[in-house]
Order: sequence, then structure tokens, then C-alpha cells
Amino acid sequence: MKSLYYTSVSKMADILRDNFRRSDLWNFLDVKYEPDDHISVVEVCEIYHVNLEIFLHVCNLYTFDDYLLEENIPDGFPVDPAIDYITKAHDFFIKNTVPQLRQEYMEIAPMLNRYTTALFDAFMEAVIEHMSCISDIFVKYGQTPDSITSDQIEYVIEQELEINRRMDALIQQLSEFQEPKDFMRQINHLKYHLMFLRKDSDKHNTMKNLTLKLLRK
Repeated sequence: MKSLYYTSVSKMADILRDNFRRSDLWNFLDVKYEPDDHISVVEVCEIYHVNLEIFLHVCNLYTFDDYLLEENIPDGFPVDPAIDYITKAHDFFIKNTVPQLRQEYMEIAPMLNRYTTALFDAFMEAVIEHMSCISDIFVKYGQTPDSITSDQIEYVIEQELEINRRMDALIQQLSEFQEPKDFMRQINHLKYHLMFLRKDSDKHNTMKNLTLKLLRK
């Protein structure tokens, strides 16, 4: 296990180099690309008025597979900035990732059997419904913080598990395709996109579920 992760004095250049394909993270965190090799994380957070703890948690979660969130919050957890981050991540997914997945799906839809088509539709429907439920909980928390119940939290966590099951089944189904060869590049493109999202979802859910746990009555 790593003994040292990113800290407030880490250089943004190092984080950007380690996450050069993750421009979406900067959208969620409301920071812009900083080419200055000497600027630190704390300086970037001060410039863009971003919560330092959330910034570090997100960067560490997405960079280091052995980063354990709950073991790295000795002084509490900033719930409101976490809600802001999760909301932005969900908005990005709905506005950008969902259309992209649908486009990738439409390119191969004529070659898919009914079962695979049903899996894709069920997966997309479940994701959108889940994010809507999370949004409702956050709105309710903002209006009446003490009104969030354990049943509400358990329901959305069960939704999350079902989404993962559907995604795993869809990836498995796409992996079994061998024909037609003319469509294998498009099929594999969608499959690898889903595999990337599946890994990301575990990291995102770590942050989301801790936040939800702290909201429950």
C-alpha cells in the first residue's frame, strides 16, 4: 500500500501528468488546466475557490487504487462540497456520457440481438433514474437536512448495485460477440467504454456512498 498520496503541497503538474486523460475531473472540480509546473494543489484550490479536501479525495481516489477514503478523513468530511462535486459529476454524465453511449450503441444496434438491446436499455434507464433519486435526496437535504431517512439511502444504494449488475451483464454480452467482423471495432469501442465506466463507478460510488451515509437521519 502506498504510504503517500497527493497532499496540499503536491504539484498540479504531477496530478495532471498522472491523469492526463481525465479532463472530466477538472470539470467536476471547477478548476482549469494549470500549465505552471510549480503551482501547488492548495494554490489551485485558493484560485478557483474549490474545497481542498474534496479536491484531494477525488484526485487520490481516481489515481490510486489502494486509496481508502474513510481511512483518510480523520477531521471529518465536508458534506456540502461533496454534494456539489457529485451533482456536477452526475450532470456531466447525463449531458455528455449518456448521449455518447447512445451514439456508440446506435452504430451497432442493427447487429445486436434482443437480449443485448434490452440490457442496454435497462442499464441506461436505471442510471438515469438513480441519478434523479440522488438529486431528489440532495434537494431534500438542502431544504430539510433532518428529513433524510435510512430507507431512502438504502434504496439508492440498492439501485447502484443493480446498475452494476446490469453493466456487468452488458459487458459480458458484448464480449461474446465474434461476428460480424465489420462491426467488431464499434462493438469493442462500446465495450471498453463501459468497462472504463464500471471501474470509475466504484470510485465515484465510494465518495457518493460516504456522503449519503452522513446525510441519513
